[in-house]
Amino acid sequence: NLADNKLFLNKPACNIQSDHWFQATFTHSPIPQVVTDLNTGNVAMVNEAMLSLSGATAAAEFIGKPAADFYSNPQARLAIITELIEKGESLNKETIFFYKDKELTFLTSSRLVKLNAIQMILTFFVNITLQKKNEEEARLILEQRNMVLSNITDGFCLVNHQWEVTYWNAEAATMLRIPEDAIMGGNISTIFKEIRATHTVLHVESYFAPLNLWLLISAYPSVVGLSIYFRDITDKKQAVKEITLLHETLGAERKLLRTIIDYLPINVFVNDAQANKILVNKAEYEFLGASSEAEVLGVNQLEFFDDASVKIFLEHSRQVMQSGIPFINKETTLFKIDGTKTCFLVT
Repeated sequence: NLADNKLFLNKPACNIQSDHWFQATFTHSPIPQVVTDLNTGNVAMVNEAMLSLSGATAAAEFIGKPAADFYSNPQARLAIITELIEKGESLNKETIFFYKDKELTFLTSSRLVKLNAIQMILTFFVNITLQKKNEEEARLILEQRNMVLSNITDGFCLVNHQWEVTYWNAEAATMLRIPEDAIMGGNISTIFKEIRATHTVLHVESYFAPLNLWLLISAYPSVVGLSIYFRDITDKKQAVKEITLLHETLGAERKLLRTIIDYLPINVFVNDAQANKILVNKAEYEFLGASSEAEVLGVNQLEFFDDASVKIFLEHSRQVMQSGIPFINKETTLFKIDGTKTCFLVT
C-alpha cells in the first residue's frame, strides 16, 4: 500500500481546509480535474470539465475504477505516483489517456492533497492532443522537406529577407568551398549580387571570382525570402568560348578560301548531285554570260549546255562521287546552247 510508504509519511500534503469550498471549485472549474484515492488507486472524484472532455455521460463511468486503467502505460502512472510521494511537490508530466477508444494527450499537473483526512492525488489535465498532432505533422513536413532538399544535386540555399542563410546544402558547400557552419545565419548578398533586388523568378549567369567559377543562378521569391539554385557552368562557358573562337576561325578561313576562289583566273564551280550550281567564281559566271554569281546559283547545267555535253560531264562527276577518286586535267569538250564549242582541261 503506497500510503504506508515512509517517505510519504514524512512529506506534508496540501490540506483542503474546507471540503465544501473544494467541492464547489472542483466541480465547476473549467480545467479538467480528477481526484485519485492514494490508498486504493481508484478514481474518487471527477469534475464536469473532465466528463465533457472525455465524452463520458456520468461521473459513475470513472468513480471507483482504477485510475491506471485510463492511462496508456500503467507502469508509467505508478512511477509518477512514486515520484510524487518522494518529492512531495507538484509534478508535471505529459501523459496519454485512453477512454472509449479515444486517445488524448494531456499535460498533467499532479499533487498530493488531504481530503476528509484521506490522502488523495489531485490531477489537472490540459489537453494538448491537437498541439501534439500539429507538432507531428510539422515534424513530418520538415522531414519531407529535408529529404527533398538533400536530393537536390545543384547548389541550393534558402535566405530570408535580410539575406541571412537559413539552409545551405552539401553541394553548395562543396561547389563554393564554404561549409554550412561557416555560412548559416551569414549574409550572402555579396555572393549573389545580381539578385539582391529581385521580386520575380530570375535566371542569370554570374562569375564567382574567388574560385574562377561561372554559375547559372535561379532565384525564386517567396513570402519568407528566396530559394536559390546554382550550378557550375564553367566547363560549358569554356566550351562556348572555344566553339565561338572556332567559328570565327572557320569563318575567316572560309572567307579567305572564297576570296582565293573568286580571283583565280580559271573557272571554278560546285554542283550538287543533280548538276545544279551551288557555287561559281567570277571566271565561271562570266563564261556563262552572267554578270553575278546570283544569276546562276541553283540553275542546272542543262540550261547552259547541250544534252550530250551535259550527259558526258555528269557521268564523269558520278564516277568521282561514287569512287572518291578524282580525275585531273581531263580534256572535256562542251557545247553551249548557242552552239559555241569550248574545250577544257577539267579537274
